[in-house]
Amino acid sequence: MNHNRPGTGPLTVTVLVFPGVRLLDVTGPIEVFASANEFGGRYRVRVASEDGAAVITSAGTRIGADRMFATGPAGRTWRTSWTCTRG
Repeated sequence: MNHNRPGTGPLTVTVLVFPGVRLLDVTGPIEVFASANEFGGRYRVRVASEDGAAVITSAGTRIGADRMFATGPAGRTWRTSWTCTRG
């Protein structure tokens, strides 16, 4: 995938968090995309929760959210812990 084409924005990766989420399931994908950016990737990582509020992980760590979780296309809910969109 060529991330350096003119006129294309970065790929937005949204990590979904919920009460009791495993900390590694949140930080792992964030670190992967941050590392990819160091090698020329163009990813913007966001964290989303159901209501846009911070959540408490299974380890007791509070994680803030950048945005509110939305349902997927045609009203379906996401079945993954993260998703990518262009823009």
